Formats: sequence, C-alpha cells, structure tokens
Amino acid sequence: MKRWLAVGAVAAGARWVMANRRRGGVEPGQYFRGRACVVTGGGSGIGLEIVTQLMSLGARVLVADFDAGRLAALAERWPAIAALQLDLTEPDAPARLIEAAQRELGGIESLFNNAGVAVAGPFLGNSDAHIQRMVDLNYTAHVRVTRHVLPMMIAAGGGDINFTVSLSAWVSAPTLAVYSGTKGGLKNFIYALRREVGGRGIRLSGLHPNVVRTNLMPGDVFDKVTMKYGAREAAQAVVRGVAAGQRDIFVNTEDRILQRIEQIAPEVIDWYLARRPDAQAIMGETAAIENAPEVRSQKSGVRS
Repeated sequence: MKRWLAVGAVAAGARWVMANRRRGGVEPGQYFRGRACVVTGGGSGIGLEIVTQLMSLGARVLVADFDAGRLAALAERWPAIAALQLDLTEPDAPARLIEAAQRELGGIESLFNNAGVAVAGPFLGNSDAHIQRMVDLNYTAHVRVTRHVLPMMIAAGGGDINFTVSLSAWVSAPTLAVYSGTKGGLKNFIYALRREVGGRGIRLSGLHPNVVRTNLMPGDVFDKVTMKYGAREAAQAVVRGVAAGQRDIFVNTEDRILQRIEQIAPEVIDWYLARRPDAQAIMGETAAIENAPEVRSQKSGVRS
C-alpha cells in the first residue's frame, strides 16, 4: 500500500512541476485587468469568490445567478458589476446570457461556467427529479452555453472557457454517484472540445476542487465531511490557473495526488475511502435505504 502511495506522490509531483513550467509567469492582475468576464452561479460559493477575485483585479464582470436576492447584494457591494437573473436550464438561457454580455461588456473574453447542484446520499435515495436537475445544470447547461459562446470567441480571436468541475470527476465519490457522473462527463467534454478547437485561440480549463462548503448542498451534509480548504482558496487557484493557461487546475497537492493514484491504482482509493469516517457515516445511510421495506420488496419481486 505504501509503495503505491509513494508512486502516486512521485507521479503527482512530476506532473505539478511540468504544469508550473508551462505557466509562463503571467500575473492574474495583468491578465484580468479590464477583461470582460462572465461568471455563472456567481451569487454564492466558489462563484462568488471568483467574482470577488476578478473584481479585485479590475476585471469587468457580468454575474448570472437564479437568485435575485444574491444579485442585489452583489450590485450593492459593487455598483459597477453587471447582473443577470437566469436559470441556465431554460431553453433561452444561452441567448439571454450572450445578449447581456454584449450589452454590458461588449462581449465575453473569459467565461467561468460555475453553476452547479448536488444531491448527496445513497444513489437509491435520488429521485428522478434530483437526477434530471443534476444532469441538466451540471452538464447540459454548460455544454449549451459553451456551444453558443464559442463562435463569438473564435470570431474575436480567442478566449478562456473555464468549468468548475470537481475532484469527483477523477476520484469518483460514493454517495455522489450521479453528481460524479455529471462532472466526469463534463471533464471528458472539455478534453474532447480542446482537441477539436486547438489552434483557434480558445483556452479550455477545468477547476477540480475537493469538497468545499457552499450552497451546493444543505449545511448538515458538509458537517459530516472533512474539508482541507474553502471556496476562497478554490477561487484563487482558478484565477491563477486561467491566467497562466493551465488545463487542469487543482487547489492543492493532496488533491493532485489522489487524482493520480485513482488513475494508476484505484484499489488504493477504495481502501482509503472505506476507512474515512465521513464516508462511512454517509454510506451508513445507503444501508438504511437498501433495507427499507419498499427496496426489499422489489428485490424479492413483491409489489406493494
């Protein structure tokens, strides 16, 4: 076990060194000053911290969020900010976002596809509505927005499109099966699209944070999980990473190590998660659902 951990650590370290060599020393302040940036889901959590970072760097920012109260608070804090109340899953959402960006910013130079939703707990506890909402917002909405923004960026000679993905796109998380699936699909979409639009000035990247306390899920879920950093650290990492042209942006070295170990020795991650008290606590809920009368009746073929 220790041998595999050491191999993973070495591989992650080498990858980190190479990534830092590619950064080219671009300072976020230099890169984002005056830049037209759009942040979806920017009213809370990591999105709010991204907005905070961008505003401090002198960027011109449009925030899209479904919550009018959050947008009003942002406008009060930063009178110069542009805000758009928007549910990204609505059919006309991409068109409305682009129209607002052109009106308020004159275009989009950096797009932060950040909005998301999660339902934590046993997979059998997910309703059809839960599943559909996660697929619609975490994956489909970002793909659709990108499809509409991309031609405008290509015509302008380039731009950044960043996605708040998740470490669960690499290290699949028990009790977050559907969420992990949407994030894994999003990561693969980024990789495929990057190869498709290479050479056109489009820089595609993904932020892969571990669990961070946000409005993504109810607070009592986060109370069960050990967290190593917060939304501010995740936002700082993505702003630095986008400015530097990084492709996969991890918040700390430990997350990178976990990602590499999952790739080369997934059984180590199985062992690791099976011994984490927070994962055990939530997995206990899985056992409770699996032993519920309605599930037992379906297993035995009995209809209630």
